[in-house]
Amino acid sequence: MNAKMKKCRVILSIVIMVSVLAVFAAIAAAQASEELSRSFEFRYFDDAPGANGETDFKGQTAVFDTEQRVDFLRNYAEYAKYFFNDPGLDKEVVMDSEVEAALKKLKEQPLPKVRKRMPLKDWKWVGYREGEEADEIQDLSMWSNIKGVEIENGCLVFSDEKVKLHQPFPSQTWRFFIRWKVRVPTTDVRQSFYLSDNEIVAATVGFNENGRIFYCSQGKEFELGPYSADTWYEFKVEVDLIRTAGRYNFYVDGRLKADYVELQNRQNINQINLFSAKGTKAVALDDIWGVGYSPDFVRDRRVRLDTYIVNTFIDEDFDIKPSVDNWYDADYDDSQWLTTKELPLVIGSERNAGRDIYMRKVVRVGDFQKAFLNIEALDPGGEVYVNRVNVAKLNREPAKLDISRYLKKNDNNLIAVKVNHVPEGYYLKDGHTGNDMYYGWFASRMSLDLTAKTRIEDVFAYATDDEKIMDESYSRWSDRRCF
Repeated sequence: MNAKMKKCRVILSIVIMVSVLAVFAAIAAAQASEELSRSFEFRYFDDAPGANGETDFKGQTAVFDTEQRVDFLRNYAEYAKYFFNDPGLDKEVVMDSEVEAALKKLKEQPLPKVRKRMPLKDWKWVGYREGEEADEIQDLSMWSNIKGVEIENGCLVFSDEKVKLHQPFPSQTWRFFIRWKVRVPTTDVRQSFYLSDNEIVAATVGFNENGRIFYCSQGKEFELGPYSADTWYEFKVEVDLIRTAGRYNFYVDGRLKADYVELQNRQNINQINLFSAKGTKAVALDDIWGVGYSPDFVRDRRVRLDTYIVNTFIDEDFDIKPSVDNWYDADYDDSQWLTTKELPLVIGSERNAGRDIYMRKVVRVGDFQKAFLNIEALDPGGEVYVNRVNVAKLNREPAKLDISRYLKKNDNNLIAVKVNHVPEGYYLKDGHTGNDMYYGWFASRMSLDLTAKTRIEDVFAYATDDEKIMDESYSRWSDRRCF
């Protein structure tokens, strides 16, 4: 019997053993009023000397090569399909609706009964880096110069009967993804999107004349489900160029539709540098976003780290962010800003490098004698304005600001907060897989306390005779201890 057959026999025996255990587990679960979870262990036994005891899957004591690791995971997945009754391994463990229902059952932290505390929610906000408005105006002018397209209501719209759009981007040679939103006017005309190495097409996806979404692989077209006219769809293509053949994943509205299929063209493609579209009048595009990854082999004094560099190579939403000049004024127009209902508010990654967070909220207060703004954290730091006045510059520590003299009684008040971005190298790299040094920066929860001039700040209880209390507690415990 050769080694491969022995390994298959061992895996089969383990599967049978685990199956028997699963039967007993199922019986026990049936006897219980409610089954909370089910799981299993999947182990491989080998007579290699290095496999004496539990070994690393990939590490100093590993006995598998790459193909054996892939084979193990394949067998694990096949058994998991049976065990969890999930042939496609795509069943959601918890539905979004279940999470939302559970969250609604949680009670909010009780508010004080004497002093008036106002949790500050529903902030308007924007992430903005210096000079971003001018950069976006220049970018949009480049798109506007493409023949047959116009920018309307924050979208790129095809204005001619037939449009061919070609948008080059920096060559991607390792792994990357590109995502975009698209809306088509009819379901009987082909609208196609391409990723190419100059003239060599690597992948084509889109909408065909049969009313179906499609993708291409190995020179063939594959139809997916139907689509509707005048409806926004989000397409995402993940490309892997590491292996010679080249493969990609295709997602529609976040759901995987083509799983690591081969590229469309059988020629060896070592790079992709062009996003193209071929469509008809009234096709609309929005939110085109692409991120590339490339290997960055580094060595530190302790261990060799195989890391990768992250780089956003296209990021276009066809909107212009307004300047943040005088953003803390009451008459500043924040209608184009985003809204967050709850804090913390977080942004990060190299995509947002250099962007500070700007926040605004109008609060109407009644009569009061003292007013305090509670801020759990502005990380790594920031500034606070009340009715145009800069009242504090903060670091990441919690703060309680006395804003009594800046707040107007029985009137609307503008609270404006800026969170400084994390500069490159602010956090030291310590074995992180990605080489993205722009860890998230955020504004944590805030509240406003309106109090009388005399107030109780906090209540503490202290023991009058610590030693006596400890002796009595130990005596009670020792009388009940068991051996």
